Amino acid sequence: MKEVEKFNLLNAANTSIVKDLRGLLDTLVVKDLKNIGDLFLINRLSNKRKSELVDIIYNVLTNENKLSEVIERFIDKEFDLLKKLMKNKGTIQDNYISIENYHFLYMLGIIFIFRRNNKFYISITDDVYNVLKKINLAKFDKKIDENTKIYNLLKSMVELYGVVSYGDLIDSYCHYYGKDDFMDVSTNALYFCERLDNISHIHTDNNSYFVSSILTHNKFEPILDDIVNRQLEIKTKPIKLNELLKYNNAFYYEETTSRKDFKQYLRKNKISEDVIESIMINMINMFKLGHSFVEVIIPMLEDYGLEITENNIQEIINYLIVIYNNTRIWTNNGWTPIEMRKEYKN
Repeated sequence: MKEVEKFNLLNAANTSIVKDLRGLLDTLVVKDLKNIGDLFLINRLSNKRKSELVDIIYNVLTNENKLSEVIERFIDKEFDLLKKLMKNKGTIQDNYISIENYHFLYMLGIIFIFRRNNKFYISITDDVYNVLKKINLAKFDKKIDENTKIYNLLKSMVELYGVVSYGDLIDSYCHYYGKDDFMDVSTNALYFCERLDNISHIHTDNNSYFVSSILTHNKFEPILDDIVNRQLEIKTKPIKLNELLKYNNAFYYEETTSRKDFKQYLRKNKISEDVIESIMINMINMFKLGHSFVEVIIPMLEDYGLEITENNIQEIINYLIVIYNNTRIWTNNGWTPIEMRKEYKN
């Protein structure tokens, strides 16, 4: 997901302006309402009728104390959007809406999107806006900062390491942010794993693990077992905090010499810059899984327009091998194959 996407004016939200919260909730189906309830951590919703679900969620969003509890689960980007909306009387116009920033608030039913004259607007219903006016948002600043730190750390660790134990997350948080023990970690840490795209948590007899959901598919179960075992064996991590947090962005990859060389090779073969970037992102994401890559990467390169013949295939494979050996791989707990060999030698 790109950080900012321009909405497709033909296909995106065509909603009418609904400034009444109950009216907005009535437009949702039961599945969506139950999803909102789950995000609010409301139990026993399975047998509720739609009208009951609407009442429950309406009462949460229009209750000052309950709404305050919801705000305490925000991270900085969402909180900043909420403050911006409040400064603009509950509505802002933005054709370049940040999906990442607005998604959670939208899923909670706090904000919605509508279109007028080919312009998109983000808005808060009058009911919620009137409750928010009574709340001093500044009192949440410290809490939001704590939430954001644990959120960013969790997301980047899973992006790099594939699987992260709860204990390892806590140890890293305390180490990186100068905390003394687990009591200093946000109580919402476990809650955040439910909000992250493609991240879920699994439980073993002894620990809870955060894992990219792509690895929970049956096809990847052997990889998952391997990663968990390596997680227990390898305690040291290969990079520092400022580098680690770059993995918050799923499109991020390290610009190594081997990758620069391959990009230059693609340019010489008249592959456009946009296509080159797509190739690198997709290729690195495949390599992270630690799979054998030739049978996957070669067809992908051909699909992107690179002509592969008997004369150039070995040269291309040589590029791929060097890139793979310098890629941080999940099954290596974030170490590159070259770093792993050095680690075992030591």
